Amino acid sequence: MIKVTISKQGAPSQMQKALPAIVKKAMIAAAKAWRDNVLPRHFDAGAARRYDYQGRTDGYNRRKRKMGSPPAMVFTGRAMRKMLTTKREPTGTAKKITLRIPTYGFFNMNYKSWPKGHTMAKEATAMTQQDLEAIYQDVQGRVTRALNAMQTGGARLKDLRR
Repeated sequence: MIKVTISKQGAPSQMQKALPAIVKKAMIAAAKAWRDNVLPRHFDAGAARRYDYQGRTDGYNRRKRKMGSPPAMVFTGRAMRKMLTTKREPTGTAKKITLRIPTYGFFNMNYKSWPKGHTMAKEATAMTQQDLEAIYQDVQGRVTRALNAMQTGGARLKDLRR
């Protein structure tokens, strides 16, 4: 979860009314950027170290070595392909945006060798501090640009794309 704080200093009533729509549009754009840029990195060769995935059992690692040792979150690649090719649109309000990523049922299983409550779904949504900072900066920049444009009278809500 990412928390973004927006302070309004003497904003006219028009800006106050538009702020929820501006924030929602910025958060949706950030969710799409995460889906398109950060999620694919979870399937790279160095992802286990970068996102601090839990270790796998020796038997699992042996089976993967026989397959040519694909990256940590990839066994057959079926779930990865489904997650990366199905582009669902984020939904929600200015307070909470939801991005649903399609997976297979086994993706949410809690394997015996993992700590209690740990699932592959948690690994797929893990974020580094750099990922969080990039999303925060993206949302903040989009909201700031939109509010500045409204102050100068040069933008409408549909013109908030980068």
